[in-house]
Amino acid sequence: MLVPTNFTNFDDFYAQAKNWLKQNIPEWVDFAIKPYAAYLGPGIGPCAGSHMWEKPMAKYWDRVLRIASLGLSAYFSILAYNVYAVTCLEYLCQLFWVPPELLKLEARAISKILRIPHYAYGVHGPFQLKQYGLLSIRSIVAINCAAMFRASRVTLQGWREGWCALLDSLNYVPANAPDSPLLAPSCWDTPPITARLFSAFN
Repeated sequence: MLVPTNFTNFDDFYAQAKNWLKQNIPEWVDFAIKPYAAYLGPGIGPCAGSHMWEKPMAKYWDRVLRIASLGLSAYFSILAYNVYAVTCLEYLCQLFWVPPELLKLEARAISKILRIPHYAYGVHGPFQLKQYGLLSIRSIVAINCAAMFRASRVTLQGWREGWCALLDSLNYVPANAPDSPLLAPSCWDTPPITARLFSAFN
């Protein structure tokens, strides 16, 4: 599979790339050309940001439905949710900020496993249930911030050099405005990993 790192219009690029491969490397003409691909879990490529959470979110929701179908008490439903549902999001949470649609899904999930109306405990209430004798539901935002902070401080080494190289490259590579949160060519829909880690580190 070939994943281009910069293009103005992907359909135009695809046609030009296929033609170039046919003329110059015919053995590669059947290679798939996509604007993103999964690599060891996380998505890579210009359009990865809008697709990388699709499978983890589907897996998360499937586990929520399974837990809800068991008819457990609130305590054991929360325990199962904390152990089996939110944990399937933790790997990506080390490197990518969760999308807004996942937080909306989280609210639905809490309602589903506790069998209560949406936001019956308010926005933050489900994450503070320990004060009332239950387990607190693990917040996806808190998991995300903690995982990325830990990755920037402990797990991942060498990203600071990548961050400096990224800043230096802005003098030579067409990118969004320097104060843009993306710091990437305009066809990218998510910031570089080093930019996200820099944000988490600080």
